[in-house]
Amino acid sequence: MEPELQSIRVLHVDDEPDVAELTATYLKRKDDRFSIEAATSAADGLTQLAEGTFDCIISDYDMPGQNGIQFLTKVRDEYPEIPFILFTGKGSEEVASEAISAGVTDYLQKESGTEQYELLANRVLNAVDGHRTQQLAQEQTRQLETLISNLPGMVYRCRNDPAWPMETVDGDVEDLTGYRADRLEDNDVLWGTEIIHPDDREPMWNTVQEGLSGDGSFEVTYRIVTKNGTTKWMWERGRGIYSADGDLEALEGFITDITEQQEREQELEETNAVLSTVFETATVGILAEDENRNVLTVNERALELFEIPDPPDTVVGTDCERLAAQLSDQFVGGDRFVNRINELVANRTPVDQEVLSVSDGRTFERSYRPLELPDGNGHLWVYQDVTDREDRREMTRDLQQQAQDLIRAETTEAVAETTVEIAEQTLGLPFTGVHLIGDNPNVLEPVAVSDGVRKQLGTAP
Repeated sequence: MEPELQSIRVLHVDDEPDVAELTATYLKRKDDRFSIEAATSAADGLTQLAEGTFDCIISDYDMPGQNGIQFLTKVRDEYPEIPFILFTGKGSEEVASEAISAGVTDYLQKESGTEQYELLANRVLNAVDGHRTQQLAQEQTRQLETLISNLPGMVYRCRNDPAWPMETVDGDVEDLTGYRADRLEDNDVLWGTEIIHPDDREPMWNTVQEGLSGDGSFEVTYRIVTKNGTTKWMWERGRGIYSADGDLEALEGFITDITEQQEREQELEETNAVLSTVFETATVGILAEDENRNVLTVNERALELFEIPDPPDTVVGTDCERLAAQLSDQFVGGDRFVNRINELVANRTPVDQEVLSVSDGRTFERSYRPLELPDGNGHLWVYQDVTDREDRREMTRDLQQQAQDLIRAETTEAVAETTVEIAEQTLGLPFTGVHLIGDNPNVLEPVAVSDGVRKQLGTAP
């Protein structure tokens, strides 16, 4: 799209003020965007150029001091790109030739009649339009060069061939591949057969062809082998360039090094695989909630502890508040179970190994951690069945107490009775007895037996 012309500032240098004024009148009549500044000599014109910005210069040829060609030469020394139109009554091939040699933009001979001003206005508009278009193109080229020089990769144009012969490459070509850009452009080194990893050549070709047959663009990830043998991961994005007849002429695109990203992703995948295995095989129940108090993830052990028959993936997304209310009947003081959960969620206070009594006699420990998730806050719960451990602790306490009873026992019979009680009640040995040698060394006399012995045998053996 051509740039829209805004205000057009013109410097008109002519030693006849009346001519300059008449020219300004007709130019403004032709297009009200014209703003005309007049100078009556080349020296005056140079002064005004130094003090202001102009889009175009119109100059007479025959002027005192310096003529139009000499003025043009001075202008080109300081302002090499500004449009300069020689508008003169002295027309000759010699003047025209000098003007062209000096770098004139256009040459127009003064004539009688007003048509010459309309022609002059058109020449000025065309010259300014062309100059602004050129400036825009230069700025776009500069921006593109700046972009390419700052991109961590290379831009290219190549033919659609499995060898991917390059026509042009620019950017960090040597840093990327180890090869100079000219070696790729001269096809001394072929991207497709010498740089792309052998295992990735066919998949990469198929992906590009699929994209071209679709919307004409493609995106592909593959490996290359650099000049020194290093394997790198590349990400490439490009599109087909087509002729007016719709024929594919070339491919243009951008290639960048994503080796570090790929390695991080691989490490993350490996870490996730390990964590997933640990999560799935953990002997503790684990449940995580998202910010909306919905189940984010849960392992099978947690469902086993709470006697939930559903598989984990069907529980994901469940409302945790409703789930806690449903499970509360399993715990002694069910309301306290729910209220404590709500309290921990509200305060986001970490808790370790809170003891919970289950109605069926089991004992759980619960730990809580607040989570910082990408989409907001979350909550992590860990439940562990510690019933066996608590039973062993209780047994240890009982043994310690009974040991004290043994120490305090004052008679042989009291020691025997306490020993039988320990064996039966604490160690779970229902058929226990204590026999001592009495007056007859060949006979063991019963001193104390358990209730189980009495029920089975009636009397102590």
